[in-house]
Amino acid sequence: MSRIQRVLALVGTDHHPFDRLVQVLDKWYQNQDAPDRGLVCEIQYGTSKPPTYATGYSYLERVELDEKMAQADLVICHGGPSTIIELLRGGKFPLVMPRDPKRGEHVDGHQQRFAAHMQRRGMIEIIESLNDLNAGIQRVHSGHYDRVLQNLDLPDPAVAAWKLAGFVDRLTAARNARNVSG
Repeated sequence: MSRIQRVLALVGTDHHPFDRLVQVLDKWYQNQDAPDRGLVCEIQYGTSKPPTYATGYSYLERVELDEKMAQADLVICHGGPSTIIELLRGGKFPLVMPRDPKRGEHVDGHQQRFAAHMQRRGMIEIIESLNDLNAGIQRVHSGHYDRVLQNLDLPDPAVAAWKLAGFVDRLTAARNARNVSG
């Protein structure tokens, strides 16, 4: 991968603040001598406190979000399954900081579970701190994850939706059959 010049961070649209991600990335950006290097760092911060050093947007319209994701050399995001899959489909290897319900960042631990699953499959890297972020950025910059993106085989969303619908239908039919016979 060439030099990282455009970094984008996404906290998502959940109503819980996610200050931890904003603060870690903002601190990283502060330490980069960014203006001298031409480094751009943009953070979609939602209901979190806005960044001090990076450029911040509370929310982005879909078209603008798509443009920024396409332009970014690196994306750091929350652990939402849709965001992660969308980034992978777009050829981006995401560094992921899952929201933690124990910190008031979400209502449950689904982001942590999904991120752990995706990391075990080698499809993302979880970050929890500034040190993790620095290490992850170095691995992305070195091209460490390029093979993951080249060999990525994600199912078509429509096919996956039909499979899920079939699974739900079978579960519902089985439950209804038990209720009728019981």
